[in-house]
Formats: sequence, structure tokens, C-alpha cells
Amino acid sequence: VSPWQFKDFNDGYYNSWVEYSDVLFPHRWDQAIQTVQPDIVEIITWNDFGESHYIRDLPALTGPTSLQLGVTGNYVYGQDHSAWRVMAQYYISWYKTGVPPQVTEDRVVFWYRIHPKQVPCASGTNNIGVVRNAAYPTDAVFAWALVTKDSTISMTVGSNRDWTFPAGACGPVLNMVPFPAGIDNAYPVVTIERNDKTLQTGNGSVAITQACSYEDYNPVVGLAGPPIRASARMGNGSGERGRLQKPKYQKN
Repeated sequence: VSPWQFKDFNDGYYNSWVEYSDVLFPHRWDQAIQTVQPDIVEIITWNDFGESHYIRDLPALTGPTSLQLGVTGNYVYGQDHSAWRVMAQYYISWYKTGVPPQVTEDRVVFWYRIHPKQVPCASGTNNIGVVRNAAYPTDAVFAWALVTKDSTISMTVGSNRDWTFPAGACGPVLNMVPFPAGIDNAYPVVTIERNDKTLQTGNGSVAITQACSYEDYNPVVGLAGPPIRASARMGNGSGERGRLQKPKYQKN
């Protein structure tokens, strides 16, 4: 189960590519749980930054926890994917127990690319050709909503303002808003609204721009709502279907 597929080493070889990944993560989870029902599910990956399918926190730029990402840092640094773990936690629980988990918090995970696909960038593979399959991605902001009660999800992307769709307690809802023509320096905004009140707001951390410095098909992933809790367990580490183990505690 992978959330995305893109790499661009800009190394003079024609091996840069993007796969159709706009809704890959929820689609693959739905397939695994409801159709394939395998004995083991592996998330690809925790930390493969070069192919853009990481879900761990971004590495530090300096210090003992920093990484030498080389040219791939052009499309990794600043482009957080950690909110995809909110989705993973939901689906992992469903996969292991066989029952969709109870939703206790209102959240929307949203993701988007930071420039329209037809825009020429200052560097990247435009120097030698194009990214393979560059026509596949849709210029849009995608949203995956998981809420406790009937809600309205509102999305603003540049001049496409206040596009809405309903979400309810029956399970996650997926939707999208296209980039408007000529979009530039636009930060997406996503809100969860209920009873004429705004409950949660998420702001894109990187602008969608026409002035791109590097050809970049790696998304930015944002969150409206509380982040995944540090103490939340994504599973028992086995990757296998089965009963969740009760945590063990030691007395002081």
C-alpha cells in the first residue's frame, strides 16, 4: 500500500517518473480491506524520500537527525507527508479488527502538488526532457474527510473559493477541488463546519505557484483537525491481521 510514486534525480538519464497517485492511498487501502483481504499489508514506505512515498516526519535540515538527501531535497524539504498517518491509523485498525473504527475526532487530510503540471520550472528534468507520465496527475487539491457527525467540508484554492461537500459519521469521504486557471501564490484552505460554526481549519504550508524552482510532482499533505497523537499505536508491529494486543504497563 503506497501513498505516492514520484522521483526526479535530474541526473541526465531519462529515469524520472510519476505514477497516477492522486487517490492512491485510500484506494489501495479500500482494495486491501474490502477486496483482496491479504494476510499481511506493507506500507511502502516509511522513509523512502527519493520516490516520494514517505509517511514519517521530515528530517531536520541540520544536526544529528538530518539526512543527506542530495538533489532529492529539492522536492522533499518543506513537503510534509505526516498527516497521511492519520489515514493509515484508521485503515490499519479496520484491517486488523475487521470493523471500521469509531470516529472520535473531526479531521480532514488534504494533499496537493505545488505547481500546475504544464508550467516550465527553472530546473529538474525539463533540462533533458519531461517526467514520464507527467500528464497523469490532476491539477487539484484532494481531501479525505473523517468526522464524528454530519458536517460540511469547505475548500478554497485560489479563486475557487468555498467549494463544499458533505461528510458524515458513516465513514471517510473523498473529494477534490481543481486548480483555477492561472493559479499563482495560492495557499489552500480547508475547514470543517457544523451548525454554522467552523470547527477545524487547515492551511496549506506551501503555496501553489507558477514560478517553480524545480519540477516537482511530490505533494504537500496537510491536516484540518488535531494531529495524530504521539502515543497512538499504528499496530503491534507485526503487520499481520489479528487481535490488537493490550499495552503492558509497569508499576513505578
